[in-house]
Amino acid sequence: MSILFSAWEIEEICKVPIPLFDDSDKWMWHFFKDGRYTVKSAYNILMQERNREMASSSNDQDSFDWKAIWKVNLPPKVKVFAWRVLKNGIPVKSLLYGRGLSEDIICPMCGEEEESILHLLTKCHEVQRLWYTSPLRLNVADFESTSFKDWVTTLKAIYKESRWWDIFWSLCWGVWLRRNCWIFEKRKKRDEEVLHKAVGIVGEAEFALNISTTPKNGAKWNAVWKPPMAGMLKINTDAATFSNGVGLGGVTRDSLGNVVAATCMFVPGEFAVDLAKGMALRHALKINLEAGFADFVLEVDNMKLFTHLTKSKKDPTSFGSVVADICHLASLCQHVSYSFIKREGNRVAHGLAKLSCNFNEFRVWLEKVPSVLLEDVIADLAAVSVQ
Repeated sequence: MSILFSAWEIEEICKVPIPLFDDSDKWMWHFFKDGRYTVKSAYNILMQERNREMASSSNDQDSFDWKAIWKVNLPPKVKVFAWRVLKNGIPVKSLLYGRGLSEDIICPMCGEEEESILHLLTKCHEVQRLWYTSPLRLNVADFESTSFKDWVTTLKAIYKESRWWDIFWSLCWGVWLRRNCWIFEKRKKRDEEVLHKAVGIVGEAEFALNISTTPKNGAKWNAVWKPPMAGMLKINTDAATFSNGVGLGGVTRDSLGNVVAATCMFVPGEFAVDLAKGMALRHALKINLEAGFADFVLEVDNMKLFTHLTKSKKDPTSFGSVVADICHLASLCQHVSYSFIKREGNRVAHGLAKLSCNFNEFRVWLEKVPSVLLEDVIADLAAVSVQ
C-alpha cells in the first residue's frame, strides 16, 4: 500500500521546506550556509554536541548571559579574549604556575601581589587608576568580588547600555596588551596610550558597522509603506517565530491602498529567519497566482532575501530552494519587481504572521484583513496621505 503526502505535509514531517517545482534530487549539507559539506563544519557539529552533553551532565549551572559578549560591537579577537577571561583561560602567572609552566607568580606591573585574572584587571593599582580615568569612571576599589566573572556579573546588573560594554571590554583588552608589552618588550605604555587605543577600537568598530549597514549606491530604503503604481498589486510578507514553529503572513494591496487579499499559515518546526521569510513570500505569491492576479511588486524586509531575488541567486541550500520556487512563480506572472522595506513599514504582514498560530490550517481573506489588523492598515494609508 502506498501513501502520498502533499509538499506541506512533508515539510511538517521532515521540518525541511520542500521545493515546489524542482523535481531533481541533490545533496545538501544543512549545517553550512552555502549547502556544501566540509570536514570543518562536521567537526564543529560534533564538538557542539559534545559540549551540550557535557553541559547537561554537569552539576555546575552557569547562568551567565554569554550573548552579552558575542553581541558587543567589537572585533572578533576582543570578543574571544573576553570569553577566555571569563573562562579563566588567559595565561596569567598564577595559572601558569599551577600548570608547572612558571616559577614566578608576582604581578609584573606592580610587583606586589600574585598575578591572577582578577588582580590583573581590577586589583593592581596600575589598572585601578586606568579604570577611574577612563570614560567609564569606575572606582574599582568600591567593588568586592572573589573572581573577575563575579565582578562582571555585578556590573551587568548596573550598566545596561551596549556602548558602555564596548568600552569596558576594549579597556580589558588594552590592559592585557599593556601587560604583554611590559613583559616581552620591556616597555611600559602610558595610561593615555592605553585609553586612546581602547576608545579608538570602539570608534573603528562603530564606523565599520555604519558602513556595512549603509545602502550601496546611495539607496534609501522605505520605512513607510507606499502603494504600487496603477495596475500593479503590492504583496508584503513577513514571518514570526514561535516556540514550536513559524508563522507566515502576506497582504496584497492595490494602488489605492485597498486590501485585495490577506493570508497566514503556521508551519511547525525550527527554521532560520531568512528561510522563514522566504517561505512566507512563496506562500503569499502562490495564493495570489491561484486567485488570478499576475502583476506584482514583491516587498520584503529581509535584505538577504531581497538580494537573492534581485540577483536570481539560488544557493544549494534550503533557503536557495525556496528562492528558486519564488523565481519560478515569478516567471508565471506578467510583470514582477522586487522592493525592500524596513521592518517598521511592514506591520500588516507581520501581524498576519503572528495571527497564524491561532489557526490549524492556512487562511485566506479576500478584500479584507482580520479586524485586529485594521488599525495597522489605516495607519499605512494615513502615512501615505501625509507624504
